[in-house]
Amino acid sequence: MARKSKEAKPESRLARPTARGKATPPTEQMPAAMNKLAMVREALQVLGNTAKPDEIAVLIKERYGVMMATGMVGAYKSVLVARDRPQPPRPRLTSDDRRMLAELIDRVGPEPIQAILDEYY
Repeated sequence: MARKSKEAKPESRLARPTARGKATPPTEQMPAAMNKLAMVREALQVLGNTAKPDEIAVLIKERYGVMMATGMVGAYKSVLVARDRPQPPRPRLTSDDRRMLAELIDRVGPEPIQAILDEYY
């Protein structure tokens, strides 16, 4: 038996529910496909990555008419800022590193080295 939804669906597919459950029609500022992550992304472009979540939430409310909890804004901001942060390069083994490792394996065997690697990695 199919479940029936208890919530009434918005009459227009373009209407977007807000945090309070009321549907707001899309405006020129907020296209129908705009989601909250995109709103935070655009707010960060306007305010910069150092903006506080409450400042971002105020801008989203003013610009798009959508209420967002500052905790949700902070979570989205963390994801977006982490994506923009360059990853440090991984260290490469030099030929001297490889030679020393080969000498160590010859001296103590591979088992102790594998045990150390299993313990830390």
